[in-house]
Amino acid sequence: MSWFSITGKICLVPLLLTFASPLRGDNGQGQFSQGQMPQGQAAQQGLQQVPMGQQAVPPYQGYSRARRPATEGRYSVSDLANTNTKHLARVPAAQWSAIETHGFVLTRSNSYRLRQVYSGSKAAERPILVTTDAVLHVAHLLFDFYFRYLEAAYLIDDLKDLSTAMLSASVECADQTSDPGVRAAAMANSAYFYVAKLLLLGKNPEVDVPHPMSEKIRKELELVRAASGPGASPLFGHAEDYSQFRPRGHYTRNETFQNYFRAMLWLGRISFPVRDEGPYEPLGRVALIGLDLARVRIKNQPALRVWRRIDAVLNFFVGSSDDPTPEAMLQLLQRERGGLPTPEEVLAAPFLGRLAKAARALPRAAILDTRRRADEPRPEGFRFLGSRTTLDNVVLQRLLYDEVGRYLGPPDRLPETAVPKPPIGIGRGFFRGLDLMAALGSTEALALLDGDLDTGYDRYRENLQFGMQQLRSRLERAGQESLFAHMLSAIQPLLGRPAATLERVFQGRGWQRKLVATACGSWTELRHDTTLYVKQPYSTMSQSAMSAFGKSRMPESPPPPPPPLPVYVEPFPEVFARLATLGERFAGKLETLGLPGDRASTGNLERFVALCRCAERAAREEVAGRFISEDDRKVLEEFGAVIAGITSFRHYADVHHPFRGEDDDKMAIVADVCTDLDAREAMEEATGWPLLVRVVLPFRGRRYLFEGAAYSYTEFRHPIDDRLTDEKWRQMLDRGQKEAVEPWLAPLIK
Repeated sequence: MSWFSITGKICLVPLLLTFASPLRGDNGQGQFSQGQMPQGQAAQQGLQQVPMGQQAVPPYQGYSRARRPATEGRYSVSDLANTNTKHLARVPAAQWSAIETHGFVLTRSNSYRLRQVYSGSKAAERPILVTTDAVLHVAHLLFDFYFRYLEAAYLIDDLKDLSTAMLSASVECADQTSDPGVRAAAMANSAYFYVAKLLLLGKNPEVDVPHPMSEKIRKELELVRAASGPGASPLFGHAEDYSQFRPRGHYTRNETFQNYFRAMLWLGRISFPVRDEGPYEPLGRVALIGLDLARVRIKNQPALRVWRRIDAVLNFFVGSSDDPTPEAMLQLLQRERGGLPTPEEVLAAPFLGRLAKAARALPRAAILDTRRRADEPRPEGFRFLGSRTTLDNVVLQRLLYDEVGRYLGPPDRLPETAVPKPPIGIGRGFFRGLDLMAALGSTEALALLDGDLDTGYDRYRENLQFGMQQLRSRLERAGQESLFAHMLSAIQPLLGRPAATLERVFQGRGWQRKLVATACGSWTELRHDTTLYVKQPYSTMSQSAMSAFGKSRMPESPPPPPPPLPVYVEPFPEVFARLATLGERFAGKLETLGLPGDRASTGNLERFVALCRCAERAAREEVAGRFISEDDRKVLEEFGAVIAGITSFRHYADVHHPFRGEDDDKMAIVADVCTDLDAREAMEEATGWPLLVRVVLPFRGRRYLFEGAAYSYTEFRHPIDDRLTDEKWRQMLDRGQKEAVEPWLAPLIK
């Protein structure tokens, strides 16, 4: 049966979802039963029960508990109903031991792509387990693809037009004024936009730059292209971490994307500071930029409209900037002047003083993404297209020094997050993915952090509680936030107390760890896809096509049809429901961003929504103790082929900027998420090649060994002068230089 005929049977009527369900947490976790894991090994991997502390998180409002909990014993091959008994005989003894003890096992697959895991299971007639990992990964592939498409089809050209227009406007302003102050400020602005334009064009630093500030422009280009670490900006004078300009994520695939990465980051990171007292030269410069945006036209439309279009796309995908923008400056100018002033009026000392006072009253940035000593005030300033503030970073910034204090744990055992911070001693230089999962309500993640001593800092618990409250209030309205926040809301249901009606394997502590890895893996992909735009927190410084068949003689009678392949869906229907809503919202928004609509785009998203609704229905039936429908089983049986079709994207070959490649759907990716300049290191979050999960589950009265795919996940510190790309990370995995498995996940892998 074809995918299109299958999806015709799937109801596409969207469900009304509420994100008002509170975050959940529990203080009693399902333990491994005696004999399941040696006590010494459990202690070594942090499996011991750790006090949770006072965690004021309301319980999760789960699903129906009408069905009694399933009971399980120990399993053997003879107990299972799988038709492919040869496959069962090839399962290694160590895996059977884990399956018989825990009900499931994780093992390394031989695949680079998640869809290959499911295609292999289907071809071998092995029962299919549709995991939350798999659908979250497909959501990442869609998110990343459409972001790349919008960048290649629209944003790159918009940014080129905007940079060129602003450069010309600055030069024109300098030429037309007789005021030396205005001329100097306008020429400095022209140098700023000249750097952006040269970065977009991919010009080397040694090119001839016809500009009065040519030497400073060349030095700035050299530092940006070298991306080697902190240094003083030749144009602005302040310290800048140039290691951030190393292209990463999907921006390494070609020169066009690399140039766009550097230029967009330049316009997003470089700040025009607001000082507590004069001189006000940077503030005057950003005021001139605001005036230029209002008066310049680009292809018969105001430059401000082009700026707003770029800003709207970034707001929808990633989130808004917490730094004041040129548009905010325009509003200040109109309020203080009663209209738009001339450049000469703007830079007059009395008016500039009033403007500085009004600017200092604007909301302060929540995220510190630059170097700062503990004794220095937090830097504030305007940015042209400021980096975005995401919901996770609002929480995680509060878990870094100096928001949390000194390390209080044993001095002979320092946690992964520890960095020397004179004069206080040891400070928390990094956050971990587990911090976010703990804030989302995972007591298992908090126990792992406790076991690694990563919670042993002054004010850590109070700040984590603050993060929980922030997430609770923001996730209640995730449907009005960015897609980034919506994705966080989609992983949240994985991290609370499992419903008592679930199969016992899903209630055990081993599966809870697998769910933490699922959530961390999905968040890593989210940060990877948005690495260019997300404001990265800093700690405070111390001082395929159908197969072709050959011709053969037709058999006299057709072979009997194969028996229905058993299918089980990981029983977290709210995850699938929220992903379906995200897809529906995404498809509707594409046509309202001021960009031309594309039927092929919405077609892929509609198929993704249909798949999520199918998985949601099946999971709800399982939670209620009922059989899934035959129509849904037929769809999910072809899960590998379905997701391959959803993510094929063959209809975009005509986009003039290349943005696709054969490695697009490889699962191993890496993203640096925070930086400590004392250690000169960044925290890297990474997924590896897909894991295979094997679990014993019921299907229509019999038990089978099901197979599905899962994330492998790790995090580690790495030098900032070598911020990792996907290509280098995959080489490290293939060469055995790194293992993409956290120590707390390793005991579950055989």
